[in-house]
Amino acid sequence: MSIETPTLVTFIVYLVGMLAIGLIAYKMTSNLSDYVLGGRRLGGICCRTKCRGIRYE
Repeated sequence: MSIETPTLVTFIVYLVGMLAIGLIAYKMTSNLSDYVLGGRRLGGICCRTKCRGIRYE
């Protein structure tokens, strides 16, 4: 079982990217409230998009 080079490179780039995003998010949060509420920095567009995605049946 061999892993092809493009697959391996893509996987490594993905892992490095996820680690970078995690470290940036870690540095931007200072307490549990920042983590849970997103630092209250969510814009109105994000909240409206979330509410529109909810379907009531």
